[in-house]
Amino acid sequence: MNLFPAIFMGTFLAGVGSVLIADGILRSRFSRNAERMLSFAAGALLSTAFLNLMPEALEGAFSSRTIFTVFLVGLVVWIVLERLELWHHAHEHGSEKMRCKPEHAKNSKHTGVWSLIFADGIHAFADGVLIASAFLIDPQLGMTATTAVMLHEIPHHIGDLSVVRQFGNSAIRSTAKVACAGAFTIVGGLVAYALSGVLDPWLPLLLALASSSFTYVALADIVPRLKIQKSPKESMGQFLWMASGVFMIFSVILLLGEH
Repeated sequence: MNLFPAIFMGTFLAGVGSVLIADGILRSRFSRNAERMLSFAAGALLSTAFLNLMPEALEGAFSSRTIFTVFLVGLVVWIVLERLELWHHAHEHGSEKMRCKPEHAKNSKHTGVWSLIFADGIHAFADGVLIASAFLIDPQLGMTATTAVMLHEIPHHIGDLSVVRQFGNSAIRSTAKVACAGAFTIVGGLVAYALSGVLDPWLPLLLALASSSFTYVALADIVPRLKIQKSPKESMGQFLWMASGVFMIFSVILLLGEH
């Protein structure tokens, strides 16, 4: 039985389709309050990292020490990359003042956006491998895995799109960037189909690396943008939106189970 068409369609729906659905939801319901969506995004990214990706990574053949080492290395890499990006931008403009002012980091082209896209690509690639592996075991299992991954990714991509838009990208550019990352689901599926499970043992390391990137973006790029003096009512609103992001991902995990 030729499973290539089914794997291609399944990975396309899970990777790109979930982004398009998230974009539609974001445009229709959540686009009016960017700060709320940033809070939601922080919660969604952190819960995806610690409630989904890391638990799955720890279930693999690698030791917990190895998984957490990859996670730590990933965090350090993103910190170094951001420092290099800011240094390059300041050096390019020849201003010592710009190098020292923290507000300059907010106005520059944030490395966080690209780390988020890269992490999405890694996560999407791993999802593609998982979907293809499920199809190779049983086509019905593959369809179930496709549905689970697609539904699981929709709330996560709502957060992704919100973050990318907040760094100066238009709605169309934001959707295109996140969709390109989502397209790596197709790449992962086709590679897994070609290699017939050779990549499976390395999935835990890919998941740990993606988890470190999501964590870095949430804590280093999003949360600092929310740390502005606010009234108790506004601060509580931020917390509730962040909690809603966590709850959304947590609910999907409970309803659909680990994919």
